[in-house]
Parts: sequence; structure tokens; C-alpha cells
Amino acid sequence: MDTPQARRIERWLCVAVAVAAIGALIWHASRILPFLADDALISLRYAERLVEGKGLTWTDGERVEGYSNLLWILAAAALRVVGIDLILAARLLGGLGMGAAIAALVWAHRPRGRSAGWTLPATIGALGIAASGPIAVWVVGGLEQAAVAGLLAWAIALVLPMAESGRPGRMLPASIPLALACLARPDGALFTAVVAAALVLAWGISTRSIAGALRLCALPAATYLGQLAFRLAYYGDWVPNPARVKVAFTSVRLIGGATYVGWAYLWLSGLTILGLLSLAALVDARRRRRILVIALPLVAWSAYVSVVGGDIFPGRRHAVPIAVLLAFLAAEGLAWAAERSRGWAIGGWAVGLTCLGVLVFAQGKDPENQRAKDERWEWGGEPIGLVLRKAFEEKQPLMAVDPAGCLPYWSRLPSLDMLGLNDRWLAMHPPPGAGTGHLAHEFGDGKYVYSRKPDLVLFCSPWGSDRGCFRGDRELLALPEFRRDYRMVTFEGKKTIPGKEPFIVRSKIFVRKESETIGIRRDGGGVTVPGWMFAGTDGSLAVWVDAESRLVGRLLRDAHGLLPLELPRGAWTLTVDAYGDDATVEVRRGKQVLARGPAPLTFDAPGGTVDVEILPGEKTLVREVSLRRTQPVSAGD
Repeated sequence: MDTPQARRIERWLCVAVAVAAIGALIWHASRILPFLADDALISLRYAERLVEGKGLTWTDGERVEGYSNLLWILAAAALRVVGIDLILAARLLGGLGMGAAIAALVWAHRPRGRSAGWTLPATIGALGIAASGPIAVWVVGGLEQAAVAGLLAWAIALVLPMAESGRPGRMLPASIPLALACLARPDGALFTAVVAAALVLAWGISTRSIAGALRLCALPAATYLGQLAFRLAYYGDWVPNPARVKVAFTSVRLIGGATYVGWAYLWLSGLTILGLLSLAALVDARRRRRILVIALPLVAWSAYVSVVGGDIFPGRRHAVPIAVLLAFLAAEGLAWAAERSRGWAIGGWAVGLTCLGVLVFAQGKDPENQRAKDERWEWGGEPIGLVLRKAFEEKQPLMAVDPAGCLPYWSRLPSLDMLGLNDRWLAMHPPPGAGTGHLAHEFGDGKYVYSRKPDLVLFCSPWGSDRGCFRGDRELLALPEFRRDYRMVTFEGKKTIPGKEPFIVRSKIFVRKESETIGIRRDGGGVTVPGWMFAGTDGSLAVWVDAESRLVGRLLRDAHGLLPLELPRGAWTLTVDAYGDDATVEVRRGKQVLARGPAPLTFDAPGGTVDVEILPGEKTLVREVSLRRTQPVSAGD
């Protein structure tokens, strides 16, 4: 019965369906916490530097577009300006985007006076989005898929009535989310092109339909070209830097991408089955036109992801648009069933709820969703990054890293991305066989990294490594000059969590010994070595001492601090600035002991390399070691 009271009840039911589905999504996403992608922290570093007035840059020096989500970065930066923490901002945006996708589907299937069974497609479709693992993972994962989901869903919801009517209508409302999708990801332009093509096919190819499609494309095209002009003017490049590192049109990538997409459909089987069953509605001309503008983008996106090789992140990131479009497709089939008869509507509920059960079961077993729940390594960058920030922020040493998100984000130090996402030279110099190895982890050049003279070098993860994980790491470690000039130091970072054990990270970081900013200092008459540089053997650590407000070397018994030093020929006096148990110092040249005892200590250096070793007591904290040449030794001595 179509009365004002009935319409009010239907509107409130519509809101209730959306709220219930969004609530289910929030609960689902909360089970993924605290997952946060390392690349999300790359984007947030861009946002942070933008707010600080340093431009859309990842580090000081050459500008590089190491992101592919401009809209996401700008939105996060806007929230940071009003005082919201950037990680929280990314998650708020994630919830907003995925919630918008649910709201769009419910709005697309709101009651319009034709069927009392409108709640069937809205409920099953909205809950299908909420139950999808890729959706839940990327609510909290910190990257732009949530924006893509929300914008794509609203674009589809706004073009469906035009497709159904068989003629063009007002294009501006639908073109706005499509234009924003172009800013959310460069490949968002694909959705504009395919949706426009689908509308032309739905309306029938004619001058009028083509003109309508062109009106739809006008704003997205202007947005895309505007960003391209900005990219050329600001970064001097035609494509984002990650595209050079990630995209390679090889058979390996195609096979990997097709496998990625195939598994996504399999694990989303509940929605996949409903999507396939919805094809029965093609017998209805009106539904056929609506299905076309959903199915064609779904096929195009699946083909695109296959060609680019899929993705490396947990939770099937590129399956987010697939899940959204499958939910819309499922809703179309269920809406058609609900319109046919009461019996068909009851059957639709039975099939829809069964497929939802299959989806929930499959998502609980999907190893990619479990990988997202288990992945915590990015958070290891927080305690160690904060230690490096406190110790070195004023000196601003250059840090070369593999984990280009977490360490640079929390340390705020100038950084060199050894995998090339944020480094133009590496991206422009692909290694042999690029496109056949691990996606986004193939690039690297040890000689190039060494030529940049980084002060700190960290391989693999926030815990570091003395062996390396990637091409550039192994090449760098194989250089004799790297082994000569760098020393591995173990830094300790600690995060105190109320009511829990402290979160401790011990990170193996190579330090350039003669670094002008943080390393050994030489003047005309002496050498000064930071105490933390002696923490280069097992059991000794570079730690932050709050009472002293400085980084020191913590040496424990049986964990001696040994450091080779180049000293000119002459007589030297060595002093140690330390506290804790008394320590013994031994100076050797090869096997010859030049001096041994408590500091201060005098000895004659024959010229060349000597080993300075601190033999601690039970526990010794070394602030600094100083050596002063009291007089040169004559050539005849």
C-alpha cells in the first residue's frame, strides 16, 4: 500500500539495512586489527610532509611520485590539519569509503513503488559487501581501495537508472565520483571508459547515446588530464614511479595476475555464485541494461588486474572492486526474482542467505585474510623508528631502507628506497629479467646505493638483517668497500603498552663509520667515536637512555664492544666516557696487544688499523670514546 506512512516505514527500513550492514562491516574489520600495510605508511609520509610544508614529497631532494593515490593522500592530510593522527585518519577514511559502498547499494535498491520485496536485494547485497574479506581488510589496511570502492559504488548506483530508462539523463552526478576515482588511482580512469561504453551499448549505438557517454566522461577526463599536467610540472614524469617498478607486460605477470583473479573469485564464491545466477535476469530487457553497466566494468577490471600481475598485499587488495561489483550484480538478480512473484522472492531469500553463508565460511578460511590478521611486522618500525628519530633528527642522516613505509614514517629521517618505489634512478634502470621475479621487489642496485653514501642501511624488515633479502641488498653486501666502510650496529627500540609487556625491537643496521653526520669524528689531533658504535657484536646494543637523553652503547659481560679504527702513527691517549661497571680497554694491532687496562690508556700506534675493544663489567653504558694523539712517532723509531 503506497501511503505516506508506508513510505516513511520503507525509508527507515532502508536506513536500518544500511546501518546493520555497516555495523557488521565494522565488527568484521575490527577482527583484522592492527594490520597496516607498509605502503600505507609511504602514503602517510607524503601526507605528513605536505602538512609540514615540504610539498608532495617522500624525502628531501629530488621530487618523486612514489604514490598512486593522490586523493587518498590529500584526504589524509586534510584530517591531519584538524588534528587527527594520520593512521587513525587512514582508517576513518577506510570506514567511510567502504560504508559509502554499502550505502550506495542500498540506495540503488531503495523502494520505488514497484515491489514490496525491495529489502531482499538491498539486504543480501549490503551484507555481501560487509562479509567480504577484501573489504574488511582494507577498511583498516590504510590504502586507497576504500575510496575506490565507495566512489565506484556510487557511480554505478547513479548510472543504473539511466541504463534502465534506455536514454541519457543528468550525467554530472555520476561523473563526479568517476572523476574522483581517477584521483584515487590512475587506473580509476578505466571505470569511466568502461561504464561509458556500457551505457552506449545499453542505450544502443547512436549519436545521442555517444554524446551522453561523452558528457559522462568530460569531468573525469579533465581530472585525469589535470593530474597528468601536475605530474609533468611537479615531478617531470609521465607516469607514477611505482608503475615503472611494478608494471611489466610479461607472461609471468599475466599468469600470476590471472591466478590472482581466479583465486579471488573462488574465495568470494558466495558472491560469485549469486553473480552468475543473476544472469538469469538477462531475459528482462530492463534488467539486462542494468546488468550490462555492472558486468562490463567487472570483466574489464578482472582483465586489467590479470595483465598487471595481481598484487602482493594480504587480503586480495585488488579484489575490492570485484567484491563490490559482484554484490551489485547479485542484488540485480535478487531484485528481478523479488519482482516476479512471492514464491520467487522466497526462493531468492533462501538462495541469497545460503550464498551469504558460503561467503562467510570461505572468508574465514581464505589464507589471504588470515595473512592480514597475522601480519604485524610493520609495527616493528615504530619503536626502532622513534629511537632513530630521537637520536638523529637534528643531524638528519640519510637512511637507506627496504621497508620504505614504516621506518621513514616513524623516524622522519631523509631516506633512500632501495626497492625503487620512491627513487627515480632505480625505477628508470630496471635490472635484467625485470617482470619475471617477485612483484615490486625486483629492482635494486648495490653500487648505486653505495654511491649515495647513506649513513644508515637497513635490509629486509624493521629487525634488519646481516644477509639482505633482495637484489640490491646482496649486491651491496658483496662490495668490499661496503664491508670496509660500514659497521653493523644493533639498535634497540622499546614501546611501552599499559598493562602489557613492552614491545621490544632489536634492529641490525649498518652504519657508515666515517659518516659526517653521525659517525666517527676526526680533527687534527684526535678521533671521537660515539659509544653506541661499539654495539656491533652479539649481545651489545645501541639503546636510548632517557635519563641521559642520548644514545649509548650497552655492553654486557661476554658481549665485548670491538671496533677497528684507522690511526696515524704516533703516541695516543684513549679515554672512555661511560657509566656502570668498570670496563677494561684493550688496543691491538693484529695479535699484538698495544695496551690493556682501565681508561685512560696510552699506547703507541704503528700506523694503520688497530682494534679497540671494550671489555665490560657486568653492565657498562658507553657514551663516547676519545683518542688524542699526544705526539707523532718519528720515522726512525
